[in-house]
Amino acid sequence: MKGNKKTGKKLEKFGKIISGFLIISCFLIVGGFHLVNFNKNINVYSESAKQTQLKNDFVARQQEIENKKNQIISALNNAADKSKSLEVKKISLSEEIATRKAEIQVVSDQIKAIEGVILEIQKQQVILEENLNSTRIELGKMLLELQKEDRVPMIQKLLDGSLADGIKRVYNLSKLNTQIQEIIKKIEGTQIELDKNLKEQKLAKEQLNSSKALLQAKESSLQILLEQTKGEQAKYDELVVQFNAQKEQTVAQLQTAQANYEKELKITIEEEARIAREQEAIRARAEAARQAAIKSGNGTVNTSYNNGSEIIGGVRSGGGNGLCAWEVNPPFVPSGFFSMPSRGYISNPVSCAYGSGGYQHDGLDIASSMGTNLVSVADGVVARKGAPVSCIGIYCNGGFGNYVIIEYVLPSGGKIYGLYAHMQSASPLSIGQYIAKGGTVGSMGCTGNTAPFPCGVHLHFMFIDGTLSNGISCIYSGARCINPSRIIG
Repeated sequence: MKGNKKTGKKLEKFGKIISGFLIISCFLIVGGFHLVNFNKNINVYSESAKQTQLKNDFVARQQEIENKKNQIISALNNAADKSKSLEVKKISLSEEIATRKAEIQVVSDQIKAIEGVILEIQKQQVILEENLNSTRIELGKMLLELQKEDRVPMIQKLLDGSLADGIKRVYNLSKLNTQIQEIIKKIEGTQIELDKNLKEQKLAKEQLNSSKALLQAKESSLQILLEQTKGEQAKYDELVVQFNAQKEQTVAQLQTAQANYEKELKITIEEEARIAREQEAIRARAEAARQAAIKSGNGTVNTSYNNGSEIIGGVRSGGGNGLCAWEVNPPFVPSGFFSMPSRGYISNPVSCAYGSGGYQHDGLDIASSMGTNLVSVADGVVARKGAPVSCIGIYCNGGFGNYVIIEYVLPSGGKIYGLYAHMQSASPLSIGQYIAKGGTVGSMGCTGNTAPFPCGVHLHFMFIDGTLSNGISCIYSGARCINPSRIIG
């Protein structure tokens, strides 16, 4: 019997050793699993909300510049096409002006030829007039002879000398008279013909002068149109120069935007890497503390995670470990990672209020004057906004009034949501918008359910752990909260 008892004690002792070994092994396995997850979270963190926002801002800026560049290129092409069209018009006008000038030259030559004909006619008229005068003188002499002969009776003319000579003399006088009449008629006919020709030539000259005037007027109009076309083309050529310069500016702007983005991204990655290194060091110290606690046998340690917020030291219960039933332990963050959301004083802290006479409170109330500026406690992205309201009471957006929720990424890669409630008016931010730490979220007010009723001006600030899928009230829904006082500052 004694041997059996000793054997039993040895087996019991051996069992305890094995159990302890298994417990430590399980812890190491679980711890190793979470260290792997932590490293994964670091990789995830490298694609943080801030980096995404920087990228989105760069892409938006790039698209804005590209759109502007495309507009400039379109305007540039239009101006260039217009300049080319005006160049074609200018060439056409120049050719038409050259044609008009050639026509004017032809008409001018014709006018000059007519003027030569007119001058020749006028010379002929002068010669004819001179001939006419000479003929008139000769005729005058002949007429005198005829008059002398007319005084001699015809019978006397016949009796003087022989009969034959008398007849011949009479015949010669008659022929001379006929010749004189023919000369006069011929001279008058020539004069009439010259006068007629002169009139025709002068009429033709007038017509040619009219045609020349019309051609010159048309040439003048074409010259004016040509000068206008040149001026308009010069304007479009200047626009082409300006648009080319603007296009080059957009190229430079794209290069600057790219350089700024790369610079800001590099700074952000370096800063996030620094935070990750600090968090890893904190985590290593925490792991060492948990291992020391296990070895010393001081209780059990729950090493599970809830979306980045570690729960240490037992289950969530009403005050057994200093946490409310709806509260989780705060995540590890470097000092100063979160800042205060507003200036003012804490009028109501987080409270479990499990005893009689109190009430639960899942956020931090900060009181100040109406309109006090509310700021983001860290770099984040807007996750949700309440509908704009101006009402008071429990039914005003579930009592939160005007509220906004901002998603923050923890150094571990997990998420936490900051809720700003009872704002004076709707937040100016948009869902999905990036906001830097210290950036304006809204202004302090008293919309929703505030005390003292009806308008207790304050900010109700909450940290919701991990997800919004379980609601946004840690007391009345399935959400889990983190006491802001534990991680701010």
